[in-house]
Amino acid sequence: AQYDLILMDVNMPEMNGLEATQIIRKDLPHPFNQLKIIAMTASVTKEEINSCYNSGMDDYIPKPFEQDELIEKIAKLTLS
Repeated sequence: AQYDLILMDVNMPEMNGLEATQIIRKDLPHPFNQLKIIAMTASVTKEEINSCYNSGMDDYIPKPFEQDELIEKIAKLTLS
């Protein structure tokens, strides 16, 4: 299967989304390590947003999210 984008929940049990993103970026072969990743998080503090970008995520969206905003972010990352 081919994927264009990952919607990554930051707060998951066992392994959080930041760790999962780092593994994707570091350990998966090309082209999988280049997949666009959007963080989904309820915390939108500057520190949390910076952590998302520093882990290798391409963008973030706060939860609960607006459908139009999610579609816009997906389009921006996959159509460019």
